[in-house]
Amino acid sequence: MPALIPELIALASDPTVKTADLLRKALVAARLLQQPDAANWLDHELQGYPDGSPVPPYRQRRGRLAIRMAGTSYLLSVANTERAQQWQTCPPRCH
Repeated sequence: MPALIPELIALASDPTVKTADLLRKALVAARLLQQPDAANWLDHELQGYPDGSPVPPYRQRRGRLAIRMAGTSYLLSVANTERAQQWQTCPPRCH
């Protein structure tokens, strides 16, 4: 295990290493080091956030609500600001 952390640092510094591979290795380290919060976060990053659990802001999508008709886009205006915020911010699992 002592070599695990230097290996993680080397992997994180290598641009050819896939993010998922690095996260899996970090998950092993978190479990071995008995870091349940880190292990939980890494597991969610790898497997997705379960329904009902908060999704971190960096995993949410933002956008504008628009309709595209006949080659022209029309931005929609929503009077209810709470609803507009809900529609403009979308976690990764929304469709």
